[in-house]
Amino acid sequence: MDIGGTVVFDGPTQSLKGGEHRAAAGVVSLNGNYLNRMLTAVSGTSFAAPLAAYKAALVREALPGASANLVRALLAISAEQPAEALECLEDFDDDQILHILGHGVIDAEKAAHSDDHRVVLIREDELEVNRFAVYEVPVPQVFQQERGTRRIRVALAFDPVVRHTRLDYAGLSMSFDLYRGASADEVFDACRKWAEAEGDPFKLMDARRCKLTPSTRLRGLGTLQCGSFIAQRSLDGYGDSYFLAVRLEGGWASTITPRQRFAVAVEFQHQAEIELYQQVLQRVQLPA
Repeated sequence: MDIGGTVVFDGPTQSLKGGEHRAAAGVVSLNGNYLNRMLTAVSGTSFAAPLAAYKAALVREALPGASANLVRALLAISAEQPAEALECLEDFDDDQILHILGHGVIDAEKAAHSDDHRVVLIREDELEVNRFAVYEVPVPQVFQQERGTRRIRVALAFDPVVRHTRLDYAGLSMSFDLYRGASADEVFDACRKWAEAEGDPFKLMDARRCKLTPSTRLRGLGTLQCGSFIAQRSLDGYGDSYFLAVRLEGGWASTITPRQRFAVAVEFQHQAEIELYQQVLQRVQLPA
C-alpha cells in the first residue's frame, strides 16, 4: 500500500470530506484543468497505486536481474504499517487490520538493499505440484543473544495461472513455515510425509514452528504472503540454523502448469544496532 490521502469529518455538513474538498486531506497532484490552476489535491487509491508502482520500479532498477516475483517479495518485506493508521484501528483485530492496511507502506531503500544491521536473504526457485523445498536460514549468535526485540520476516511471492472470475481464482496455492530447534532431516522428513499424504505430519512439528503473524490461514489466501516472527527473549538454545519449508499445493491448474516459479526473501532485524551482515555473509556463499 501507499499513501493516497485521507478523509476528514466536516462538522457543519456532518459528512466526510476528501482531498477534493479539503486540500489538507489529499495528495498533491497536477490539475487536469491546468489553465485554471497547476496543482490540485485529491484522495483515493488512484493516487496511492502510482507511488507503489514507482517504488517497484526503483527496486527493479537496483536489481535488474530480479524477477517480478522477487520484486514483489522484497516490496512486502520492506513494508511497515503506519503507526498513525494502527492508532486509528486500535479497536480492530489483526485480521481486519491486515485487510485494511495490507503489508504496509513500502520502504524502497530497504526493499533494494541490506545494511550492516539489517540483512535480507533471497532465493528464486520453482517447484512441481505437491512438492516442497527446504532452505537453511543462518541465525547468527549475536542475533540470538543480544538483548532487545528481534524480528525474522519471511515473504513469498508466486504467479499462478488465474481465472477471470473470483471463484477459485488462483490455479495453485503455496505456503511456508519457519522451524527452529529442528534438524534439516526432521524438517525434510515432515515435508516428505506431507507430499506423500501420510496424515498431517506438521502437527508433530508444532512445538518447533515459529509463530508467524499473520497466521498461515490468513496469509495463505494470497499470491504475496508475508509473515513475521518477533522475539523479546534470547533465542539461545534453538541452534544457529532455522529452516524455511515452502510447499506447492495442487489446484485446478495442476495439469496446465505442473511447475510453479516463486521467490522468497528472509529479513533479520534487531532493535539493537548489531553487526549482522558480516556474520551472515560468513555462512552464506554468494554467487561469483
